[in-house]
Amino acid sequence: MSFLGLPFAAAWGLLAGVAGLVLLLYLIKPSARRLAVASNLIWQRVLEQRKRKPERWRWWLSLLLALAIGLSIAFALTRPDLSAVSGGVADVLVVVDTSPSMGTRAADGRTRLELAVIETERILAAAGAGSRFMLIDTTHQIRTPAFEPRSAVGARVRTLVPGLANGAWFPDLAALPGLRSNRQLWFVTDGVAPMSLPASARVVSVFRNADNVGITAFEVRAAPGDPRRHDALVQVSNASSGSKTVRLRVTGVGGAPLERTMQVPGGASTGVVLDVSALDQGPLRASVASEGDGLALDDVAFTYLPAKRRVRVALVTPGNAILARTLRMLPQVELQILPPSRLAGLANFDAVILDRVTPQQAPIMPALLIAPRGSGWLGR
Repeated sequence: MSFLGLPFAAAWGLLAGVAGLVLLLYLIKPSARRLAVASNLIWQRVLEQRKRKPERWRWWLSLLLALAIGLSIAFALTRPDLSAVSGGVADVLVVVDTSPSMGTRAADGRTRLELAVIETERILAAAGAGSRFMLIDTTHQIRTPAFEPRSAVGARVRTLVPGLANGAWFPDLAALPGLRSNRQLWFVTDGVAPMSLPASARVVSVFRNADNVGITAFEVRAAPGDPRRHDALVQVSNASSGSKTVRLRVTGVGGAPLERTMQVPGGASTGVVLDVSALDQGPLRASVASEGDGLALDDVAFTYLPAKRRVRVALVTPGNAILARTLRMLPQVELQILPPSRLAGLANFDAVILDRVTPQQAPIMPALLIAPRGSGWLGR
């Protein structure tokens, strides 16, 4: 037993004092009352006919009631905490997994993180009245964990959301100062993200099976031999046990969205190639939709569609046939060879290659210098 209102010795002293005072008051006999009567003959006859029977049980019952009342008031002042009833007094540390997989929605419509909130509230309710509570998450949404009241921890856990990256790790408890030796460490997780746990951690699993369809690859490539044509490769994976009908949609700049419907077997992946040449340079967005999908985080992916026009490159050189032939082999390069005397006319090019030629000033476009000579703007 521990006491929350008074120190341990003072609380026991108060309880003992109240019990002793009540008992002392019952042991003190009141003084006899003197009463004058004309004759005691009648009282003598009554005592001879009926012997006095002491009713001790009334005295004991009255004493117990008085003790109960007095000790109840004393207990209200000391506020005792019984471990057998309210749980042991300890530092309760609850670590909640907030990795992206905790956003997975189960068949009942609740996410794994919502189930983690319910389990955390159960842990808080089972702890002792004198315990201290600290909430920590694995994606560090709570930047400075500290001990808080039970109600404050219950409110804070409802503000956690699944993380958007895979940078989740178990916190370093050695960096938390002032922990009691009697502490409880709880870890509420779905067990998907691999983490190294202390041996003292008590794991509460909120894993629930869920269907999931997501994009596992999204890439844009130029068609061989034709730099103006680009294809988008989209790979869709189905982690569910059964086959899924998936609706794929790719959107970009300056053109109509591209849509496909595919059947993806359970536990397999399916790829599709889309011609995105009709879209302009800029970002591409791919999204998938399927019935009963439990995780929305992997339903969207992005990539970039590069420019489809050829790059105008000027090669300024006194003569380099091997370099010129190599540059002409690049399908997206439109090459023009200029003599060193034409350094002033480079404004219309996207990039310039200066072969053993060094201009007096730095070029205004991207430039590659091969074996340059010393110049003030170049440095050593």
